[in-house]
Amino acid sequence: MKLLNYIEFCRHLKLNGKGNIAGLDFGAKQIGIAISDQSRHFVYPIGSITRSRCGANLNSGVEILSKLGTLFKEKGYHDVTGLVIGLPLLDGRMTPFCHEIRATVGQMEKLVELSHTVEHDDRDVANTGEHDWPSLASGSVHRDVPTVPTGLLEYVPPVCTFWDEYNSTSEAKAAISRVTSKRAVRMREKDSVAACIILDRFLEHPAVGRLGIRPPPPGSARTSRASTRTRTTKTITRTGTGTGSASGPGRRW
Repeated sequence: MKLLNYIEFCRHLKLNGKGNIAGLDFGAKQIGIAISDQSRHFVYPIGSITRSRCGANLNSGVEILSKLGTLFKEKGYHDVTGLVIGLPLLDGRMTPFCHEIRATVGQMEKLVELSHTVEHDDRDVANTGEHDWPSLASGSVHRDVPTVPTGLLEYVPPVCTFWDEYNSTSEAKAAISRVTSKRAVRMREKDSVAACIILDRFLEHPAVGRLGIRPPPPGSARTSRASTRTRTTKTITRTGTGTGSASGPGRRW
């Protein structure tokens, strides 16, 4: 998984054609997850994963990537081509939590590379029966370094980017409240609906639209921002979790 700015990210998606895009809403204890359809016109909340280890370290990265891969595998999403990760900027400025998210994503990026290296080294051992397992200092991977299970690596998207998630959680809570008054439902679903809002903001931003990462929907040459938001709102409402429309552009990265 490679961290790219939004322009490089969109170019990668365009080159790879159709495919799901996932949105992540990082919280202190949970990460909300949303997914687009293959044509990238609709977004859906698909759940959340817990963060039992706070902070940015290799073990935390392994936990997040493993749970993310497991969720995509269980839900049948075999072609997630990218991740849009919300960054909670404050008036356009980085906050301490922003720095923690960036550090965590940096560890995730490093872990994917290490896990692929270990997988390659394991094949060498199987073929030759020999391996001296050099230390990390020499640029190779030590067997004690935590890695993502091989069976889940294929479900980890190859690229990711950041997008401003300003006020997304508050919007998610308000949207869910319009559907249900149950506090337990609001608390359970707010993270995944917030991830929907982040992903929707990204896909609907004019700068992203100009990069052509999704074709026009059937029957129309162009779709207005308002009409697409209406479809997204109806989609999320049908899940029973609330409406996922959001106003205002995301920050470009």
